[in-house]
Amino acid sequence: MPWLSLTPTITLSNNDGCNICFKPGYITYDIGIKMGTPIFQADALVKRYGIEVFSCNFPLIADMSLRVKSILGRFFINIEDYSIDEIFCEIDAPLDQVMEMCREVRRVIGKGLGLPISIGVAHTKTLAKVATSFAKKHPGYEGVCAINTDEQRKIALSLTSIGDIWGIGKEHKKKLNRRKIITALDWLNKMTSATARKTMGGVVAQRTYCELEGLSCLELDMLLKKKKSIMVSRSFGENITDPNLIAEALSSYVVMLTAKLRKQKSKAQAIYVFLETNRFREQDEQADDEIVIKLPVASSSDIEIGYYARLAIKAMFREGLRYKKTGIRAMRLCGEEALQAHLMDKRDRKKEDRLMQAKDKINERWGANTVYPAAIGMGKRPWHIRQEKLPPYWSTRITDIPVVKDWPQNSTADVIGEIVPFIYMKPLPGIYPTVLRAV
Repeated sequence: MPWLSLTPTITLSNNDGCNICFKPGYITYDIGIKMGTPIFQADALVKRYGIEVFSCNFPLIADMSLRVKSILGRFFINIEDYSIDEIFCEIDAPLDQVMEMCREVRRVIGKGLGLPISIGVAHTKTLAKVATSFAKKHPGYEGVCAINTDEQRKIALSLTSIGDIWGIGKEHKKKLNRRKIITALDWLNKMTSATARKTMGGVVAQRTYCELEGLSCLELDMLLKKKKSIMVSRSFGENITDPNLIAEALSSYVVMLTAKLRKQKSKAQAIYVFLETNRFREQDEQADDEIVIKLPVASSSDIEIGYYARLAIKAMFREGLRYKKTGIRAMRLCGEEALQAHLMDKRDRKKEDRLMQAKDKINERWGANTVYPAAIGMGKRPWHIRQEKLPPYWSTRITDIPVVKDWPQNSTADVIGEIVPFIYMKPLPGIYPTVLRAV
């Protein structure tokens, strides 16, 4: 939503519980809203600063992410699709060309999608992440920050908390803080790469240390690797005491899980199912149960996996408890072509696979859950996640597509002049890196 570009906003997690993305807008200093801050703790700040609060619209986020990555593909050749909101690009060019290219990328994405992006570039992936945080937090960089010299690197690391470094978790942060290591530069000054590996127990810490020194240890991964396990879990919109409603919720997660399995052409040989109460309600009786089921034959069918998942819920459910969360993990994944049959198996698996393929095609063409198992239920779904501040599905739902009203006269040429260059822009030659400006 471009009109919110200068407005501070908060995006909430599942069930509108806590902040997962805070955009400061016009606020130029830290007001204390961190990742994971419960929204009720930020109520006073929301009112004081006029912060807009939104539920997380997952389909919209995924769609905009794909659009951003499509535009980036016009500018860069070697790209690693790291996550839904992060991309690494391997680039090489003089600094002036780099900065010009990055500003053009921001302009095109900002104008075409209305999204502000932050670009941080350095000689290593970890330093590039540091650069991105400066580009995001300090308006003076105009969204593009580059760490190019050793002096810039030291200044940036001296201003970066050790806990904000990619790969440094809370426990490692506490351990380093006890050694009087507060900033990333303190870590480099007070330890060597060998002692970092010994103290923090692994080669990952040593690689992070070397990356901060400017030595690249993490290569660009341009091939999408198949996941070794896939997990889908959600908290319920309210506490549930009915086993049938819990089974409905889990069946919906099974549909999402099996769709992911089929997308990467895998099948699960076993499933893990858990069911737990609300641990924050200390006055209630608590339970946290889990079951692992080995499937007779590896499967990606929501009919078969859903059957075993519901059996697991039936076995774990306890009368009188107020359940808050359930989930399922597909384990021991194998390729579709490497199946071990079972002598006593009577399922028509080829027919079931064709059914799943037909369902996937219908849902891909007409939208998610156009066709779904009856096990999900067709009535009220109290287990569905709470999204009281959900923004419209601007780009993924036909009824929510913005409509231009009061079209001004004699403006067609102006509008076409803005749209045509964006649509027909050709990929630019070469691979261009971004580098940090002085911090």
